[in-house]
Order: sequence, then C-alpha cells, then structure tokens
Amino acid sequence: MTNTRFNSKLAILALLLALPLVLQTRTASAANWGVSFGLGWHRPAPVVFAPPVVERDWVPEHYETRMEQVLVEAGHYEKQWVSDTREFRRDRWGHGYSTARSGYWTEVYVPARYETRTVSVLVPGYYRDVAAPCMPAPRIAFGYRHR
Repeated sequence: MTNTRFNSKLAILALLLALPLVLQTRTASAANWGVSFGLGWHRPAPVVFAPPVVERDWVPEHYETRMEQVLVEAGHYEKQWVSDTREFRRDRWGHGYSTARSGYWTEVYVPARYETRTVSVLVPGYYRDVAAPCMPAPRIAFGYRHR
C-alpha cells in the first residue's frame, strides 16, 4: 500500500497552470467557437463587414389597378310597423287562452352598405434601392476538378 501525502507546492503549481485557461473562457458565438490551450493571452481578431452594395433603380410612372371599399349608404335607424298578433297559449294547469297584441311602431338598425370598386391610379416615377448581386467567390482546386 502506497502512502501519498498532499503536497501544497504541487497544488499551487497546478492552480497557476490552470489560471490562464479559466481567464481565457468567453461566450461562444458562430464566428469563434472552439477550445484553445496555452499559457498566453488570446485576443480575438476584429471582424470587419463590408457595407452592402446598393444600386438605385428607376421605376417609370405607371398605372395601377386598385380595389377600394366605397361607402354607398351609411348605417341608420328605420321605423317599422309590426302588425297585430294573436296567440293561443296554455297556462300551467292546461287551460287555454288567447292573447292579442295590437300593432306598434319599432326602430330597427340598418347596417352600412359598402361596394368594392376597381380604380385605376397613376403612380409617379420613383427611385428604389436594390441590392447589387454579389460576385461568387473564386473556386480553388486541389488536384481534382470542380463542377
């Protein structure tokens, strides 16, 4: 059976060697994901993005056909005559009797009426920004043919 003792000098040396690894950790992203080991301090290289290439395209004046909802008649209340009514009913004991109600006026709401119409509209000419097509990256062949 081997008797091993805790050595404080080895523990401090192990902590000193692991310290750069702990300090070097950072959040991962799609551009810099990976694992690195070493005693040096790593500084990530800056990433420079080129601004997008935009071309101005002239669109001449033209006619467009549009669909529009047009109010034909606004919503309003109308007076309506309800004619005389006569009903035959039974009470809870089964006896029949008739009821009569004379005619009366009531107000009824008539909703608004809309129509869909096609309208031809002149649209003046204007410039619009369009992304320019990008050039494809050059292909490099290493001993075999690319298609």
